[in-house]
This record gives sequence, structure tokens and C-alpha cells, in this order.
Amino acid sequence: LTGAIYELDRENQPIEINGIDVAAGDTTTKGLEISLAGYLTDKWQVNLGYTNQKSGITFFGDATDRVGNSVEGVPEHQFSMWHKYQIT
Repeated sequence: LTGAIYELDRENQPIEINGIDVAAGDTTTKGLEISLAGYLTDKWQVNLGYTNQKSGITFFGDATDRVGNSVEGVPEHQFSMWHKYQIT
């Protein structure tokens, strides 16, 4: 079992304006990630993960109407699962 709490502050992030990405914004993302890994049998390994995060635009030049909006492409909830079975 592993976990992480994080905050990512970024400058000059690409933010879309009328279908064009402009690298002029500052963003922040705060989140929590938890992962569980182990073996179901001696040959079958499984890894499960969950992430919850909130993102927001903190600065975007004169476009103050975009400040506070979430960052496009950053999911609020994300689940993951992978498994591996060793045949031989």
C-alpha cells in the first residue's frame, strides 16, 4: 500500500483559447493518490490505484475570467488497474 499527497504549481502552461493552446497560464493541482499492489496467487500480480485531484488556473494574463477554472485534461477522479500473470 502506498500513498501520496501533492501540490503541483506550474508556470507557462498551455491553456486553450479559441482552439489554440497558448503557453501563458499559471496552474495549480492538489491531489491525493493511493495504490495497492500484491499477488492474488503466486503467478498473478495485481495493482489498483485511485487519484483524486483538484486543478485550477491561478493566472492567465488579462483573461481574469479564466482564473479559478479547472485545467482542461486534468481529471478529478482517476482509477487504474493492471495485472500480470506469469505463465511459465
